[in-house]
Amino acid sequence: YTSAIPLLQGERRSGVTLHVIDPGIDTGNIIAQKEFDIFENDISRILYLKYISIDTELVNENLINLMNQKYEDFQQESQGSTYYGRILLIIPI
Repeated sequence: YTSAIPLLQGERRSGVTLHVIDPGIDTGNIIAQKEFDIFENDISRILYLKYISIDTELVNENLINLMNQKYEDFQQESQGSTYYGRILLIIPI
């Protein structure tokens, strides 16, 4: 629901993070990040395509260093970050 929940929550910015894989979900150290605006007329498909496009840019920009294991990473901040996991939406009829 990555592409729907930020819209339903009224978020105005989102982003993509390239991070080290660890046992948690999206908890590894950050290698690179990019943020982007969410516009009023964006729908989940547009948001999804933005995620894919920016994710592709991040991988391309970092691919050589990733392959050679020559990248710098840093610990994620727990304050001020947002993670939308799977949630149950109850919509009144």
